[in-house]
Amino acid sequence: MDRAIGLASEFMSFAAADEIRRWCGRVLGLWLARTELPSRLVLERSRVKLRDYGDEVDRPSVLIIPAPIKKPYIWDLMPSVSVVLACLQARFRVYVLELTETPPDGPDNGLAVYVDELILECAKAIGEPAVLAGHSLGGTFATIFASLHPECVRSLILLEAPLSFSGDAGAIANLIRMVPATDALRYVSAYPGTVLNALSLAASPESFLWWRWRDLLLSAGDPAALRTHLLVERWTLDEHAMPSALFADVVDLYREDRFLRGTLRVEGQTAAPRNLPWQWSIPRATSSRRARSCPFSTRYPTGIGHYCTTSPISALR
Repeated sequence: MDRAIGLASEFMSFAAADEIRRWCGRVLGLWLARTELPSRLVLERSRVKLRDYGDEVDRPSVLIIPAPIKKPYIWDLMPSVSVVLACLQARFRVYVLELTETPPDGPDNGLAVYVDELILECAKAIGEPAVLAGHSLGGTFATIFASLHPECVRSLILLEAPLSFSGDAGAIANLIRMVPATDALRYVSAYPGTVLNALSLAASPESFLWWRWRDLLLSAGDPAALRTHLLVERWTLDEHAMPSALFADVVDLYREDRFLRGTLRVEGQTAAPRNLPWQWSIPRATSSRRARSCPFSTRYPTGIGHYCTTSPISALR
């Protein structure tokens, strides 16, 4: 209990740092504006928004699921690097899910709400099975949802979204080992994005610091590449807090490898790889150069994996 109270008081300074970081992002945004495609809001409720980037009814749907503390506009920074535009050009109808920040006095929702209730509402709004594309923890959420509701999913695209934590699990395993027991974690109302960034940096300075500096140096001589780099850096300033129940549940999911072992229970159902209707290969948590150099990871046309591909997204149709 004393440790939990200590954690809560220490995180107040991180919350203040979060506000400063966001203010810096807003100021930077005045100079470095992104260029997003037009969209319309088709679903808005507590904790989730769903945007539709087209009105063609005869195209297969793609639902993009970002990580829960990330803003979704990284998928549509500007036309030259827009995943949304690439999907539209490949004749998909594109939807983007946004998991909004829980207010300080809001409910402390755990994993079940995010991997089942919120994504299911978006799937119902879409009205047909969709290709799910998820990054990082968003990809983990997408896969768990697919195992719970395979009838709603056409196929999966996972970007740096590990599902197996056995063996050498790299930076994420290092991070989980640094985190205290989950009973203590639940006493904190929310975990500021600055805390999660600090934990990530401590777990793997190479991945979360040196590679960013390396990218900046390599982009310095190319104005277009430098602008992309700065837009991504500006995006990182918009990270928001994660509810404590969700953070504790994710730690348990990773620490105990619950999805792969088939011990993850969500609203009375078991979420496990055996529930997925495809032949697939499990992406493992890793810090290898091969994984970092292959951010677009999929086994297509219907399935999931961690293999590099240069084939167009139209292969997923």
